[in-house]
Amino acid sequence: MELELVYETKEDIPAGFDTLYTERDGKWHLTGVKGLKTSGDVERLQTALTKERNDHKKTKETLQKFGSHDAEQLATDLDELEELRALKESGGLGNGASEEKINTIVEQRIQRKLAPLQRELEKTKTKLVEAQGQVTELSTEKKRNKIGTVASAVARELKVLDSAVDDVLLYAERLFELDDSGNVVARDGVGLAPGMTPKEWLADMQKTRPHWWPASQGGGGRGDRGGAAGDPNPWTKEHWSLAAQGAYVQKHGEAKARQAAEAVGSKLGATKPPA
Repeated sequence: MELELVYETKEDIPAGFDTLYTERDGKWHLTGVKGLKTSGDVERLQTALTKERNDHKKTKETLQKFGSHDAEQLATDLDELEELRALKESGGLGNGASEEKINTIVEQRIQRKLAPLQRELEKTKTKLVEAQGQVTELSTEKKRNKIGTVASAVARELKVLDSAVDDVLLYAERLFELDDSGNVVARDGVGLAPGMTPKEWLADMQKTRPHWWPASQGGGGRGDRGGAAGDPNPWTKEHWSLAAQGAYVQKHGEAKARQAAEAVGSKLGATKPPA
């Protein structure tokens, strides 16, 4: 048995299939099949396609009036058209043309001649801004890489813990810059002594960041309250380090890490040292 898409009355619907039909405009339409396109859907789609074709045809016919003109030539032609309109309104350049009208025509001719140059100038300006942005980005990245390379080498030389190297690099990027010769030098106004080198700075950090070094180099177990045996507690104020906290969790597990943090009044996920 084949079902019709539309029935005139509900009684015409085969027994057992009436739940698949919905009354609309006095007739019963098949709507209970997922994905089924009704005749109305098809008509609406066909109408949309027809409109699209007609619009495309009108656009094509309009563009054909301009022949093989490109966009730049069309802009120039429009400028000339404006000049001709102004000339027509002024009554030509005969004896009756006023000085004001003549000036208007001259200005329009100058603008028409300059228009292509102005458009080209705007394109050049846009390209220049983009190029300058790329140069700045590359320069910044180059400086960051140079400072990071020097800081990493110094960290290895002074035997900084691997888990603390990220902290060292973060500090170094804020405290140092490149001079005109490409040397890594201390920034002004960041608290470093003039001329201080990355190695001198990092050696000095052993006093304030002892947890960046193994216990035997960084001040032993001072401030290790709640830490696992042999490891500083990175949640203490003295040994605070997000990088070291992550390494601690991986090494000792989340339960011991939580105990270490709570032992000094902190918690997992804290964003600053305990008071």
